Amino acid sequence: MKCKVDNCPYDVFVLSRGLCKTHYHRQMRTGGLDISREPPNLNRMCKIAGCNAITKAKGLCINHYAELKRKGNFEKKRKENGSGTITHGFKMISVNGKQIREHRHVMEQKLGRELLKKEYIVHVNGDKLDNRPENLAIRTKAEFGSGSTKKSGYRCITINGQIIKEHRYVMEQHLGRPLFSHENVHHKNGVRHDNRLENLELWSKWQPPGQRVEDKIAWAKELLMLYEPESLKGTS
Repeated sequence: MKCKVDNCPYDVFVLSRGLCKTHYHRQMRTGGLDISREPPNLNRMCKIAGCNAITKAKGLCINHYAELKRKGNFEKKRKENGSGTITHGFKMISVNGKQIREHRHVMEQKLGRELLKKEYIVHVNGDKLDNRPENLAIRTKAEFGSGSTKKSGYRCITINGQIIKEHRYVMEQHLGRPLFSHENVHHKNGVRHDNRLENLELWSKWQPPGQRVEDKIAWAKELLMLYEPESLKGTS
């Protein structure tokens, strides 16, 4: 059952009077319903600019109404654009009511666009508070296949979530197959992180199991079949 006041969307709170809770308390407080007043509206928004919350009382949402009761002032002051604080060594500023890192904002203004997810900003002189455009440089996050050089001197990369040595990966891509267990890759110039294909050569540590001639012949044929099968054509 709805309240008897015209256009009131609330359900009856006191059956004997046919009034909703709002109108019942208004009658108890003022002695009348004051029907001429604008009826309650469930969808009325808070009168504070920029606040889209539903009103609770006096045209204010529950948060602004509580602030009014607590402070006597519900006007929430926003930080001015460009004002900010220091967080984790970076300057944070307020832009359109949102806290962002100043160096990112400076770079976005310089580029005329938002930074991509894979992009980040570095400070050339290492000073995180020096956000002059000339001190900022844009970098791209590590792509698929990026890696690092280990203490052993070999460069390791990540492929499909697995860390492998880059020189082995380069050789495998060149051969079109995984390396066999008896194969390894040698750096011609001795520089272990120089993984250009022309600096790599395939080595095999495979040896025949015995010293009998027939064993060596069988091993030689197997070796040729693996690496140079065309040389066996026409042989029995």
